[in-house]
Amino acid sequence: MFDIRRWRTAEHVMPGPIKGMAYVKNCVLTTVVNNSFVRAFNPERDYLWAIPQQGIILNPNLIQNPNW
Repeated sequence: MFDIRRWRTAEHVMPGPIKGMAYVKNCVLTTVVNNSFVRAFNPERDYLWAIPQQGIILNPNLIQNPNW
């Protein structure tokens, strides 16, 4: 996860349905997909993390990252 964010490819790789577990049944590998949750990635916000409020209070020179 950290590498795809650092390489700035997360907006192409991360969005989509969450895949569940893979299991073998009758010698066939099957992956269960959970369609009830679709992961989203906002490139304007999600490449940077929010700065904790306590950090901003301790250092007034810090400003919050955009879109947080």
